Amino acid sequence: MPVRWGFISAFSSLSSSNAGRSKSTWKPLNTNHASAQHGAQPAEAPQQGRPNILTFRSFEPIVSVPVNTKWPTHFPGGCPPSDAASARGLVYRIVANTPPRPEEFLSAYERNPTKYTEDCKARGLSVHSDRTELQRLLRTVPAMKNLGKYVASAILEPPHGELKPTPTGNSKSHCTWWVSSGTEPWTLFRIVGA
Repeated sequence: MPVRWGFISAFSSLSSSNAGRSKSTWKPLNTNHASAQHGAQPAEAPQQGRPNILTFRSFEPIVSVPVNTKWPTHFPGGCPPSDAASARGLVYRIVANTPPRPEEFLSAYERNPTKYTEDCKARGLSVHSDRTELQRLLRTVPAMKNLGKYVASAILEPPHGELKPTPTGNSKSHCTWWVSSGTEPWTLFRIVGA
């Protein structure tokens, strides 16, 4: 049987043994376990030796590797938090334009710095790990409709920053993404629905 590849994303709560700056990475998966538990369809290992990151999604960190990332100068000390993990995997965000524009990717801090002087979470962007949930929110939560009418997706990788699950009352799949210096988030996203 050929090796099947998948990605275990870094969206989970990290154990205290992983609370430093070690981050998740690729690993061959037991496809029966991954498919049954996460509803993903197994796929052959992709061409050129790189796993297909759209094949599987899970929420458990695995093999750790160090990542050195530069952050915007407006981030306070300790931001992103130590329990954030390297950005990796498929995420979704509501946008107003197609293609998305830079002004749609300003953090709450960048929109109102006097209100969020030391708030680390306000330096991040809201993304979601579940497209279906985000589409439901867009249909049912009036404030979400103010953000735009399109759902866009991006495949994040460690150089793009760090992620942490930050569920809200309306969204279990909500994550905060702290975007690294030099990353232009609007260039990563493509419209996948309205």
